[in-house]
Amino acid sequence: MFKQGDRRRSTFFEKILLIIGLGVILLGFHFINSVYISGMSEMWGLVSAVFLWLLLIICVVLLATAEDVKEELSVIMRQQVDTLKLIKEEITYLKEESTLMKEINHNQHEELKLIRREMEQVRYKR
Repeated sequence: MFKQGDRRRSTFFEKILLIIGLGVILLGFHFINSVYISGMSEMWGLVSAVFLWLLLIICVVLLATAEDVKEELSVIMRQQVDTLKLIKEEITYLKEESTLMKEINHNQHEELKLIRREMEQVRYKR
């Protein structure tokens, strides 16, 4: 997707997302560990805390993935715009070339007409 020398730089949003994601992981682990250590009487609370924590991590990962896809699509879009500009220039060049060829063909056709007339005149003179 990227050219050999192009390296994608991480954005400010991605850096903040990484820090928040690591914070959520550490904080979630700390809370779940503290609930587990406190006693087994609240087992359903522990289970719900684990699943909510995992859902939060999944949401953070999905958010990061969506941001990355958005950035890659913007790069692809810029490349496509450049390609379309090149195609437009090529079409313009080909139209000009086609017009020139039509003019050349028209001139050649006129020359052939003149040659035929001259040949006919030479035939009639004989």
